[in-house]
Amino acid sequence: MTIERTFEALLEFVSLLDEEQNRAVREGLDEPTLALFDLLKKDELTPAEIKDIKQVATALHAKLEAEFARIREWHKKEATRDGVKRMILDFLYQEDTGLPSAYSQDEVVMKSDMVFGHFMARQQQAPTFGHGLTA
Repeated sequence: MTIERTFEALLEFVSLLDEEQNRAVREGLDEPTLALFDLLKKDELTPAEIKDIKQVATALHAKLEAEFARIREWHKKEATRDGVKRMILDFLYQEDTGLPSAYSQDEVVMKSDMVFGHFMARQQQAPTFGHGLTA
């Protein structure tokens, strides 16, 4: 019985992974960028705003990946962490790269904090995976 339950749980887990991979394909994003998209989106967005959020997530992921490749242990020093946090906030505030006008200033700050927290959590969960973007 235990083996059967374990196998059923494993099959369910695999189906959930498949769903997430399929959703990434449907959204036209890779899985790390899909995670950022999920953090950045909010309810009641227009299709155009959703498209903008996808572009923001893609560009932000590329910028963070480049930064984390440049500064391998960015999470170990407070000053470096603060710099990354500021970089995310500035990116999301900028008119040409940031979140659509449907987001208030408070929402931009909240989303920035969520993105930063996401990468800190990934670093703490799997520090052996390098820069922490694709663990």
